[in-house]
Amino acid sequence: MDEERSIWGGDSSAWSSSNEYVHIYAPGSDGLTTSSDGSYINYGGTSMAAPHVAGVAALLLSVNPALKASQIKSLILDNASTITIQLPITNSPIPQLPLIQDVNKLNAYEAVFASVTYINTDTTISNIIIDKPYFIKEGVTVTIDNVTFTPDVMASSQQFGFIVRGTLLIIDSHIVVPRGYLRSMGEEGEIIVSNSIIHFNKGFIESLDSGIISFNYNSEITITNGQICLDNRSSIIFNTSSKLVTIGSTKIIGHSYSYWVNESTFIPGDRIVFNTNSKIELGSGTTITSGSGDRWDGLYFIDNDPDSFSHADIEGV
Repeated sequence: MDEERSIWGGDSSAWSSSNEYVHIYAPGSDGLTTSSDGSYINYGGTSMAAPHVAGVAALLLSVNPALKASQIKSLILDNASTITIQLPITNSPIPQLPLIQDVNKLNAYEAVFASVTYINTDTTISNIIIDKPYFIKEGVTVTIDNVTFTPDVMASSQQFGFIVRGTLLIIDSHIVVPRGYLRSMGEEGEIIVSNSIIHFNKGFIESLDSGIISFNYNSEITITNGQICLDNRSSIIFNTSSKLVTIGSTKIIGHSYSYWVNESTFIPGDRIVFNTNSKIELGSGTTITSGSGDRWDGLYFIDNDPDSFSHADIEGV
């Protein structure tokens, strides 16, 4: 995007560009930022406006990592708010533009909302057609039952992605896709996989902010050249003969560790748990690390035999 310039409210800043080349306006006056001396200062300029636009682009990529630059640009411009502004006389070019103009104001909420399929009622999906990721609201349950989703039945533009603040149930399904992802977020966020096969190539699974992901009843998740991430007291649990397989340069990353606040209050950390008869196979390129630079709870094995954990010589094990 060319010539993103500052605006927030009804009037343009005195130094703001205001011509046909300005595609989007964003906050640029009195922005609180860091100073080279370690303090905070209020600053104005396009250096304040441009990071707001870049931040929205980052939000869009966090929701849908498969977005291309052209798609991000369209989402930002197509979902901008229209406002009327008063242009400063000193900044009107010759020949003068009208001093009152309708312009596009950056709208992060609408841009992100337009990038997902928002689900706010309980529903069952038996035929997945995905042109953008699903976002499941708190308190809502979505069930994927007996679905096959593989590269031979999906268009190249499609992506299997779920951001879950409610509950997602995947039952008796076979999902093998590039760049797929599952993200459980918040205390109400829960993903439950039963008797299903999932394989993500260059994809990821994430359990964040006390989210839970569980694999049950002979389920298997394979991540190839992707990532498994936990943050802020979250869990990924394998039960009843389920299995985790990592291939290639896959990363397993945790951030928080458990601790006792006092004799009666225990705060759990990030952990991957393998219960009875569940297994893990780690490929030679897999790394297990801490994203915070500190320790995290790591991998737990409960009532498993020694064969439940197999790995090559990998970093972190």
